[in-house]
Amino acid sequence: MSDYQSGSSGVFDREAASAIRFRWDGRDWLIVVLFMLFSFLYQDFRRANQAEVINLTGDAANLAAFAAAIDHPKKFASDTLLSDLGNFQFYQTIHIPILRWLADATGSYGNAFTSMLGVHYLLYLAGWYLFGRVLFQDRLLAALLACLLAVRLNTSFGEFWGLYRDALPRVTFSALLGYVFAAAIYWKHTPSAHKWIMAACGALTYTHPVSAPVIACSLWAGFLVPALLERRHVFLLRHGCVIGLAFVLPTIPFAMDYLSVYNASYQADPEAMVHLIQYRFNKDFLNPWPAYGALLFKFTTFGILPLAFLAGRTLWRRADVAHRNNFRIILVWLIGMVLITVVIPLIDTRLFQFMRGVRFLVPIQIIFIVWSLAFLDYRQRVVGLHSVMQRMTPGKAGSLSLVLVVLLLAMKWQGVHWWHKTPQEVVEKQEMIDALRKLTHQDVRILPVGVDPLAIRYGALRSVGHAWKDGGIFLQSNQRAALAWYDTEKMMHRFRQLNTHPQSDQDWEVQVRDLFECILHAVHPDLLVVQKNDFPMFLAEVFRERQKIVWENQSYLLIRIGLSEIDTGCRLQKG
Repeated sequence: MSDYQSGSSGVFDREAASAIRFRWDGRDWLIVVLFMLFSFLYQDFRRANQAEVINLTGDAANLAAFAAAIDHPKKFASDTLLSDLGNFQFYQTIHIPILRWLADATGSYGNAFTSMLGVHYLLYLAGWYLFGRVLFQDRLLAALLACLLAVRLNTSFGEFWGLYRDALPRVTFSALLGYVFAAAIYWKHTPSAHKWIMAACGALTYTHPVSAPVIACSLWAGFLVPALLERRHVFLLRHGCVIGLAFVLPTIPFAMDYLSVYNASYQADPEAMVHLIQYRFNKDFLNPWPAYGALLFKFTTFGILPLAFLAGRTLWRRADVAHRNNFRIILVWLIGMVLITVVIPLIDTRLFQFMRGVRFLVPIQIIFIVWSLAFLDYRQRVVGLHSVMQRMTPGKAGSLSLVLVVLLLAMKWQGVHWWHKTPQEVVEKQEMIDALRKLTHQDVRILPVGVDPLAIRYGALRSVGHAWKDGGIFLQSNQRAALAWYDTEKMMHRFRQLNTHPQSDQDWEVQVRDLFECILHAVHPDLLVVQKNDFPMFLAEVFRERQKIVWENQSYLLIRIGLSEIDTGCRLQKG
């Protein structure tokens, strides 16, 4: 048989006969319009009257720098990481080509990244609303689900679930996941559609690679539940292979490129690499049991886990056949996620990156909680808004939309005067970026001290000699360079420690000066970009006396470094 619905006695045939098909109409479009207004208003607030966005976070800043290096390779010829495109070519996400295209239209890579934020928020809210409509067949509960899932919740392993101030790859994945889940529930009775859904999941590898296998394994198991329950073993084996292959095929270009880079880089001393990983990565990966325990404690104390358990019990006892079998499928998704993100990484620690998928346990629990509200006594619900939505007329919808637009415009008008006031630290940072563009040659090599090095890359389009984020990239593409990065980073870390606890005695100054000479010798910069609060005052005065300061404002110094400073060498190494 080629379809689960073939035959008259299948468990899911009875569900198909009793299933309710939802109808998308103007009320749904109204909710999407409200989501759109919120999304682009937030994007506008994120810009905060900045002529250019130069305060991207984490992976967003990295991706913007990658796009800049691809477009302007000559400007990064002296960069430790970006001078060789092979160092980051494995990072094939859709963000990079989109950023390169948007940068021409917006004038900078920071603005380009922020321009994606409104679309991300809209896709996220609309996608999870669509999933709620398919699953709950209730507009109010679907809107509630989308709003709850938008709230950011930190999990373990440095991860989080929800929306964020930048359109990070994991946010892109989460935004599109709602549509994949909606398709998986809507076409669960159509095995011919399963391969396309799995192929779409494979394509999501190009948004956030580490997340796709977790979701694919969960969906794969969920699609096979009906055949397993009906003991159709031949179909189970054939269909499992087909949909598994459908996921794998779109990922092949990424996998081949990633594995070729990873295998070529795997040449360094294993013991040294262990120390580097312990230093560079989140400590949860090295000792996962406390991290899992802390996450379980957080889920419990926040009430998510107890409520999800009670919700599951409610669904199993009160739901009709169609909803109960949907619950069974999503429960299989949950079990698959636990196996991939908890059990398997504990068995084989080389798969520690899959631990990051614990964030997907958040939406599944919230789905159960919201879903259970549909099976409580109607009089126990908040019926006011629900009744309005159920009896929404075009006139009411128009009036509600007009009121909302007026309120949003009023908020925006107020925001221009005070909510949108650019923070002084951002203004001074922009002055520093502008000074780098105007006063330095494109071949300059910069050592940032207490300054965001990625903003120098994507903002000023200048080469950087050392950056914290480079360590994670080198670990996957160039492990010899990773060890060199680690040597420099240990010195930078020690320098930061000494500066955090300044002393007035001469021994401290000698120690700081000697260490800084070693850093200069290792990095060979042409220019220092210094955050005044993170740099020893006596060193700044030394450079000032030597007339090495080429520009400064209230927060930053640009210091020219010559051969005399670098040729001094490293007394610590000589000793």
